[in-house]
Amino acid sequence: MGIGLIDFDPPASPSTTNTSTSASSNGLPTTEQPSPTTKSPAMTKKRASAATPPKKTPTKRRASPPAAAAATTPARARSSRTRKPVARYVDEQTAAITKPKPKPAPRATAGSRVFDPVYITSDSRSRLVKTDIYHLLMEQSAWACLSAEQQSRLLALLPPTAANLAAKTALAAGADAGAGGVQRPKELGLGFEPFRSDVSAFKTDLGNGQYGKAWLAQAEQAVKDRAEGRFDAWKAEETEAWWGQKMK
Repeated sequence: MGIGLIDFDPPASPSTTNTSTSASSNGLPTTEQPSPTTKSPAMTKKRASAATPPKKTPTKRRASPPAAAAATTPARARSSRTRKPVARYVDEQTAAITKPKPKPAPRATAGSRVFDPVYITSDSRSRLVKTDIYHLLMEQSAWACLSAEQQSRLLALLPPTAANLAAKTALAAGADAGAGGVQRPKELGLGFEPFRSDVSAFKTDLGNGQYGKAWLAQAEQAVKDRAEGRFDAWKAEETEAWWGQKMK
């Protein structure tokens, strides 16, 4: 009797595969399904990683560059604009130091004519042009400092009222012209409007140079020419053009 050879498949090791091929009853090979209790290491690792939440990696702050790195910044990246402080934030003490001091008024020398009576009342550059003459004359000393002769000359220019005539008579009799003597006339006192207007007109004419020697000489000559009738013919010709009617 003959002995046939039977092929035996070696048992599959658990480390190689979970499937094996066996012969069915009809002689066709069939694939066995893996055991439900058997799990591969890859699936176990994958499920473990899915169940565990990922760890958060803390973010690192960027460190500020050191001073040496800031100093090496290229010049073209820096602004070339000159920054100036706002005016209202400037220290007042610093502003007072930088403010130029006013120049002192020049002093009159011994030979100066600044206070010469003729110059100060006739030249257009006189200091009286910029002085408050009216309130200067309102001082009590402006009348008391005059002599008896000067007061008499001023009283002769005023209206001949009873008070002015009495004051003039007292000065002629030798009355004191000082503070305790003849009182100031009301026409030269405070609140007399004609006197204020005359002082203002004098100040304006002085600034315009109408008290200079040349101007006074021309004015005096014009008065003489008018009195001699040198302007009569000119007035007769120009009166109709200026006033719309003839003189005769």
